[in-house]
Amino acid sequence: MDKQQLKKRLVGAIVLVALGIIFIPMILSGDHDSGTIWGTNIPDKPKPLQELAQRPIPEMPVPPPPPAETRDLVDNTSKSDKTPATPAPSEPPQTKPEATAVTTMPSQPANPAKVEQARAWVVQVGSFSQQANAISLRDKLRKHKFTAFVESIQSFGSTVYRVRVGPHVLRTDAEAQQASLAKQLNVKGVVLAHP
Repeated sequence: MDKQQLKKRLVGAIVLVALGIIFIPMILSGDHDSGTIWGTNIPDKPKPLQELAQRPIPEMPVPPPPPAETRDLVDNTSKSDKTPATPAPSEPPQTKPEATAVTTMPSQPANPAKVEQARAWVVQVGSFSQQANAISLRDKLRKHKFTAFVESIQSFGSTVYRVRVGPHVLRTDAEAQQASLAKQLNVKGVVLAHP
């Protein structure tokens, strides 16, 4: 009987310890969800770029369509008629009811409205085939208080990891960042449009 009671007590103790291991961290962590991602690699948009996206886009006036041209697709002259036809000067040519008219539209409007697209600028400081090298450079830049991120692209069937600093709304800001990178870290970068 002693062995039976000892076995029951050990099983009970193991169950209590397991429940404690499972539920105590849940109670102490509060509202945090363990499956939630808390960080990101991409920096936030600069404030001027956010304000630019919130501005209303002015509506451009639509020019009236140009007058349509009509052409008669049915040949009204017979082959036996050798005399040239002279149209009556006061009367416009009339189309027969069975003739089909084609309306042609110009391919492009005469004055297309130029729409300026929002654009940001970044300084590309490196391009790597190994992701670890790109992340290492990104971390080095972040330690020196630069807003850096890694962007991956497909190029000729392989993945390339580009390290970029920014984005900036103004190209002059990106060029100043480029000069700062060259001065502080001796890293030459290229100013490029983003995205």
